[in-house]
Amino acid sequence: MEYAVVYYPNGQEMKYVGSVADYQDGGFADPVMMTKEEAEQLVADLDHYVRNEEQFSDRDAALWAYEHKEWGFGVEEFDV
Repeated sequence: MEYAVVYYPNGQEMKYVGSVADYQDGGFADPVMMTKEEAEQLVADLDHYVRNEEQFSDRDAALWAYEHKEWGFGVEEFDV
């Protein structure tokens, strides 16, 4: 199995990211394959970045939406 981290900028769209920098750049249409451990670590890194370093124009609203799963990150599994 291989894994990719998915970025959900809203309820209808999905992008793939392989690093925090990829998230900052908006993500990719194609998955960035990695191990399960790498994917889980990247989600943890992204969560830390969003909660502690990201600069939102309306921080409270953005974090509320993030915590209520209106946007965020996940791990997708690929059977290759």
